[in-house]
Amino acid sequence: MRKTIDSLAKPNKYPIIFFVFTLTLSIAANGLSSLAP
Repeated sequence: MRKTIDSLAKPNKYPIIFFVFTLTLSIAANGLSSLAP
């Protein structure tokens, strides 16, 4: 539990990478679904 609080407290690049990754995935999924007949 303490590890989670520590990682939340200090600035971390992982959430940003995860957010960008999810965003890219959703955009790719939207593009694929719009290309599909």
